[in-house]
Amino acid sequence: MSLATKQCNRCHRNRTVSKFWRDARLPDGFRGICTTCSELTRGTGRRPDEVDPMAVERAVAGNPGKLNPAECREAVRILTERRLSYRDIAEHLRVASRTVTRARRHLHLTPPLCRSCASGACRWHIERTAA
Repeated sequence: MSLATKQCNRCHRNRTVSKFWRDARLPDGFRGICTTCSELTRGTGRRPDEVDPMAVERAVAGNPGKLNPAECREAVRILTERRLSYRDIAEHLRVASRTVTRARRHLHLTPPLCRSCASGACRWHIERTAA
């Protein structure tokens, strides 16, 4: 039994039609974007790896709107360079603090010195300086 395949208009992969949303208005009965790409770009209208400089600029200015992961990482990088704490960045971008933590980990950014270790003696700073 042969399964029908279709090419995604966004990622250009050939997938079975079961990986596409149904749409009776279209000639073949399926949307042009696979479910994976559709869910990754949900709400932003952009691919997860595309960075819209204007969206990042708005987010840094205090009006984040909807950011895809790459834009969020870029905004976190800029705000980290301004020496803001995790909590301040999370409030500024209106995201969870774990999102900021993951973005910093992805970008290999060090946080500013902890309040408890003004000399850089916390476990996080010791591990990073030893490497």
